[in-house]
Amino acid sequence: INITVDLIPPEKITYIDCLKVEEHKTSSISESHQLGTELLQGPAISEVAVYKAISLLQGLDKSMRGAMLVDAITGERLDTGDRGVRVSHMDSFDSYALGDNEHMREALVLASKVQSAHGIVGELCWSDDPDYTVGYVACNGVYHRIPNMKELGSDIGGRVFFVRSDIDYESVVQYLEKAPVLVQR
Repeated sequence: INITVDLIPPEKITYIDCLKVEEHKTSSISESHQLGTELLQGPAISEVAVYKAISLLQGLDKSMRGAMLVDAITGERLDTGDRGVRVSHMDSFDSYALGDNEHMREALVLASKVQSAHGIVGELCWSDDPDYTVGYVACNGVYHRIPNMKELGSDIGGRVFFVRSDIDYESVVQYLEKAPVLVQR
């Protein structure tokens, strides 16, 4: 475990609103992936990019430590290596106001920061916890919680961040990894 403490002047903190939450019901992985595709796909994210993102996550042989950055139109992976983008330096004013489920609270704070990044237009995620099959997509200010995103017992999980084609993705990475953010309800 590596814990660091940084003194951050209040004026350097970005305050953002928490994403709205919508719960969905599905009965299979294929139905969940189809729902995720329908929720993400639109003017900002192509269907091809969503299918490629799902394929990238399904093709992992081990969980990534960070998230993949994917072009929202072409589906091309922009980051390199197994590390991916590690989102950090975020918290909420009152975590328990975000719900009782720890998985969901942590994911909601992270997704809220990710969606606040200039150039990010969506996110797809499922957990690496073998006992937790719920995943989510985040887009258009909403965190869509979706069950059955992976097989029960699978310890493979990951995240994909969809980035606009016209954005310098290095500035997105800088914000996600370094900018201090507090999420408010």
